Amino acid sequence: WHSKLFLTPSRMILHTGIALGVTLVVLAGILAILQYREKVCFGFYAMR
Repeated sequence: WHSKLFLTPSRMILHTGIALGVTLVVLAGILAILQYREKVCFGFYAMR
């Protein structure tokens, strides 16, 4: 029973993996946007 549980992933494991992947993508997107805004803002102040 234990080996079957580990060898055949259930829908719960699939949903957990999808949720984790979506969370990581959202966090990466937020970090990319913040880094881009910081670079643009720093460039604007450097030109002044």
